[in-house]
Amino acid sequence: MKAVTFSDDPENFYVTYKSPARDYGNLREEFQNDAVQISKDYGPVYIAFSSGIDSQIIVRNFVDKKLDAEYVFLHVKNVNDIELQQLKECEKFFKIKVRIVKLDLEKYKKDWIAESNQYQINCISQFPFRFLSESLKESFPIITQGSVEPCIVGTHNDNVSVYHNYYEAMELRFSLMELSRKVLDFPYSSESVASYYTDDNLKTFASTLKYYVNNNLNVDQSHLFNTYAKAFVKGKYYNKDLIWFSKLTGYEKSPEWLLKLDYITETRVSVPYWDLVDFLENTRNEVRIYKDWNFKV
Repeated sequence: MKAVTFSDDPENFYVTYKSPARDYGNLREEFQNDAVQISKDYGPVYIAFSSGIDSQIIVRNFVDKKLDAEYVFLHVKNVNDIELQQLKECEKFFKIKVRIVKLDLEKYKKDWIAESNQYQINCISQFPFRFLSESLKESFPIITQGSVEPCIVGTHNDNVSVYHNYYEAMELRFSLMELSRKVLDFPYSSESVASYYTDDNLKTFASTLKYYVNNNLNVDQSHLFNTYAKAFVKGKYYNKDLIWFSKLTGYEKSPEWLLKLDYITETRVSVPYWDLVDFLENTRNEVRIYKDWNFKV
C-alpha cells in the first residue's frame, strides 16, 4: 500500500495515510532509501525533471546512489524557456544529461480543447504531461512529485491542515500519464512521507502559521508554505547540493486556454496536521482515513 492513497469515488471521497513500518531517519536518509527501493522494484526509470527544487532532489538521490535513470524535460517554447536555461546549469552541476522533449502547443490546441470538453472535469492543463509520457520510447516507469507532499494551510480557528483534492491538477496529471506507463510519486514510502511531515522545521512552520491567521495578515498561506516552509525543510538536508533558483510555478507564460481547471470543492479534504504528526510518530504499519473539510477559507 502506498503512503497516501485517494478514493476514486467523488461521492465518497477520502484520503488514506499509512504510517511507517519502522522507525525512520531524517528526510535525506529516507529519500535516498526511496531511490534505492524504486531501483530495486523497477530497474531503470524516467525522471521528470523541471529544474525545480523538488525534481533536483530526486536527481540528487539517484546520482548519489549511482542508480539507473533517464532524465527528461518537457520544453514548451516561449512558455518554460527560463526553466530550460536552468536545466543547462543543472546538467553541469549534477553531471547528467537531460533529454529534452519539445512540445508545440498550437499544434494540439484545437484537439485538446475539444477533448477536454468531453471530460467531466476540465483537465486541459495536464495534457502536456500526457504528451510527455506518450513520447518516451522505453516502457520505464516515470517518477514525478507533488501528490503526497503537504501544502499546510491555516484557518480562522487556529487549526492547521494538509490540503488535498484528488480532482485538481496533480492527480489529474498522474491519471493521464498513467495511460502510457506507471507513474511513481516521490516521496515514495511511508517512512519518507513521515520524515517530511514530522520534520522539526515543518512543525515550526505549522506553529507560526497561526500567527498570520490570528492577526488577519493578508498573506496567501499556500504561498507561504511553498516559498518558505519547503525551502527550510529541504535546505536543512541538501543545502549546497542543489541549485536554489528563484521560485517559479512553470505556468507563468502559459496561454489562457491551457490554464482552465475546474475546482470541485466537494472532494476537498483537510487533514489535521497535528493529528497526522501524532499518527505518523506513534503508530507503525497502520492506516488512518480522513474525509472531512474541517475549516473555512
